[in-house]
Amino acid sequence: MMKWWFNYTESFCEEIAANAWVEDKIRKQSKKAQVIVTDKYYYLATQKSMNSLLQMNLFKFAKFKNETRDCDDYSFASMAFMRWITPGFAFGIVHVDVVGGGKHALNFFLDDEGRLYYFEPQTNEVILVAMENKYKPYLFII
Repeated sequence: MMKWWFNYTESFCEEIAANAWVEDKIRKQSKKAQVIVTDKYYYLATQKSMNSLLQMNLFKFAKFKNETRDCDDYSFASMAFMRWITPGFAFGIVHVDVVGGGKHALNFFLDDEGRLYYFEPQTNEVILVAMENKYKPYLFII
């Protein structure tokens, strides 16, 4: 069963990108943020494929609990889940300052065209970073 699953999720892979390319794409969207890239290469999927995979996110059903099940917990759990079902995909965690005050953690991914997206694991919302202006990222981990 698991072998079938990994073959299925790996079929979503469209491209392979070196870590320097991934880091460059992230930095182009946020020049001031710290970027931590942990692997030598990453798989890139189409935005449509990633949207299909992200619908499997079960964390949107978890009840929010301040400090013990809040945004950073959702984003870490979502990253672990997505990297488990899609090993090596360009999917990570981003910490941001929210315009107007506050901090937030959510996820991000790169698609096969080098576009950077935010993924909000609490709601399953996917946002193209280039079109978004309420977050000021300060840390990306992938």
